[in-house]
Amino acid sequence: MELLSVLGDLFKQGIEHIKENYPVIIFCILEIVFVILLGWIVKKIVYRIIERIIRRKQKHNVTDKDFRKTETVLTLMKSITKYLLIFFVTVAILSIIGLKDTVASVIATAGIGGIAIGIGANSLIKDTIAGFLILLDDEFAVGDTVKIGDIEGVVESIAIRTTRVKLADNSLASIPNGEITTVYNYSRDNYQITMSLELELEADSDLIGRIIEKEANAYIEENGIVPGTVNYLGVNNYTPVAQVHMLLVTVEPSKRYRVAREMRQRIVTELRNNGIVFPKSEQVVVK
Repeated sequence: MELLSVLGDLFKQGIEHIKENYPVIIFCILEIVFVILLGWIVKKIVYRIIERIIRRKQKHNVTDKDFRKTETVLTLMKSITKYLLIFFVTVAILSIIGLKDTVASVIATAGIGGIAIGIGANSLIKDTIAGFLILLDDEFAVGDTVKIGDIEGVVESIAIRTTRVKLADNSLASIPNGEITTVYNYSRDNYQITMSLELELEADSDLIGRIIEKEANAYIEENGIVPGTVNYLGVNNYTPVAQVHMLLVTVEPSKRYRVAREMRQRIVTELRNNGIVFPKSEQVVVK
């Protein structure tokens, strides 16, 4: 009961304080709303200016790699703008609610870097520096197909703190830039599929080779695969029960899984149609 009484008194005092100072409180609320709205408008204007500059530069890009670089710069500049505006809007709001002198003294004595460390934002600094290094080193860009750790997909954006990668199932993975160590970039050159087929030892190897080459080239031509270079290496190895044929196919990184799956199925079907069977330890390996 005593607790309820205390809470009741505090509530009454709060109501009285609001009644006595409601013009000042309303004015503060209006100022905060105005600052937030102004920050939102500034963000839209700056975003538009950045996009216009980048799009103008993209008109002169002659390669897909240059285009992806400018897209990366665009996402990073937008991210920097967003975080800067959040900082200044936050400082403005703190000043409005009466913490102006406190904010000013903290900035003067500790600096922005000291504030970041003071609120436990060491990882923010690490991620930010790593983001700039990714851009400067040109490790990957927006639109590249990459593998970062166990995550593999297409880079959607590179922000000041995180890199976002879209996976094969359309889910989006956000990776802190400071945690990116090893990157496999499949978009800087065409991807080479390595297909290994183990077939019965007694089968005609020349016939097998003709079927593999014919079906691989037919698939490439029918589906318009670029660059679609087919390189049949012949019998690469023998096992006690099989002869191992090797096929290399060069494709765009984004199409490697589909091409490997469909081409393998087409070749296997035609081999079986010609009476060529797999040994008991049937194995088709694609890398």
